Amino acid sequence: MMGGGVHKESILGFAVCTDPLDRLRDEVFKVFDTDQGGRKWLACLNPHSIVEARRRREFASALRAADWLVPDGIGVVLASLIRGGKLRRRVTGSDVFRMVMDEANRRGGLSVFFLGSTDGVLERISRRVRDDYPAIRLAGVYSPPSTERFTEEEVKKIIREIDEARPDILWVGLTAPKQELWLAKHLRLLTSVRSSGRIRSFRGPAWSGCRDYCGNPLAFGGGCSFPPRSSSGLP
Repeated sequence: MMGGGVHKESILGFAVCTDPLDRLRDEVFKVFDTDQGGRKWLACLNPHSIVEARRRREFASALRAADWLVPDGIGVVLASLIRGGKLRRRVTGSDVFRMVMDEANRRGGLSVFFLGSTDGVLERISRRVRDDYPAIRLAGVYSPPSTERFTEEEVKKIIREIDEARPDILWVGLTAPKQELWLAKHLRLLTSVRSSGRIRSFRGPAWSGCRDYCGNPLAFGGGCSFPPRSSSGLP
């Protein structure tokens, strides 16, 4: 175990979670069960992101900044097996998405925000969330400009949209590596939410899995962040 409460294994320089989904789920949702401060986020690691991280140092740093990295790719599992590691199955973005949303729906009273993609896709996701997860409040959605880099004003607007919505869970789908870089740099700036506003992010999520969820042809690597609740528990 490499810290953080879940078992992790070093794969090509990245600390990847090796626990099954139910163990990861319990660890992730401790954010809502304790008064410990700090935002948390999760990202999905696949062979493409490893190659990209070797090319871009800032992307590698962003991935390492995630609180949880899950093995989203059979290549990552094979790398573990070759090195005598413990990974035996991949954890896809869809797995993460369903894990988080199912547990949030079971608990009730939690809210989500989706950042990324087009207005049309976000509309379809919104309908599906309301139909499939009635105990989750859809705090908001936002489709940012389609650009390689956001301007300072665009970043401020994104942060303002999220802060005003005050979500418990933030799904970020800006495509990799943009989404991981955004979360690593800007998650700390979010001041909303029940005491200061996870993650991916998950990357996270970070709404990995939305492609399968809403029928969108684009692949969202996504991230999800988990803002901590305030000690009072009030919104």
